[in-house]
Amino acid sequence: MPMSPKGRQKPTPARQRQFYSSHQWTRHSKRMRQEFPICMAPFCKHRGLSTSVHHIIPYLLRPDLGLSDDNTCPVCEACHHYVEGLTKRGQPTAHMFAGWREQER
Repeated sequence: MPMSPKGRQKPTPARQRQFYSSHQWTRHSKRMRQEFPICMAPFCKHRGLSTSVHHIIPYLLRPDLGLSDDNTCPVCEACHHYVEGLTKRGQPTAHMFAGWREQER
């Protein structure tokens, strides 16, 4: 299994699929969306309902942060699609979520 920059083993896509279908992730995602029912992405223009929970540092890079409240942010479908597109193109996105917890709800 490949190693991450911090010396941890990086998960394979199969392990990533397993994580996202796990009870722990389902529970974490549901709790975050209940606590923050409106999109909390600082760049969101429409403040839609939070339908997804985004990993600020991608799960494949830091699986140890997979269930961390500090590494996940409830977002609407439009924002999640936008930020995932940037991530897939290799663009950094973590800075886009700086201070999201300090926002007014």
